[in-house]
Amino acid sequence: MNKCDKAVQYGKIYKLLGIRSQKKEGMMKKFFVIVIAGIFLSLSLVAAPVYAENVFDKIGDWWATRGKSDMEKNMILTQRKAARAAKEAEKEMNKTGKEMNKQFDKAFGK
Repeated sequence: MNKCDKAVQYGKIYKLLGIRSQKKEGMMKKFFVIVIAGIFLSLSLVAAPVYAENVFDKIGDWWATRGKSDMEKNMILTQRKAARAAKEAEKEMNKTGKEMNKQFDKAFGK
């Protein structure tokens, strides 16, 4: 019996016993980890819309905090970020309200 015959025979035995090859198991584990990570990432992006700062916000923050002490800078930045987040939340609420009104009108034929 040569090596190829033994490999085929061992392959049949592994198949009968339900043993998978190590390479396939490693690939399956990586695949499932990637899929699960993708699901969590998509859920986190949908569940918590976060306002992303743009260049103009950063420039405005820099201009507002130049020449201030560290404590004043932190206070000003916190206030400005909170105001931006509130404005973004209000926009989202208005957007959701408009969508709901459209669906209501569509459902009840107005």
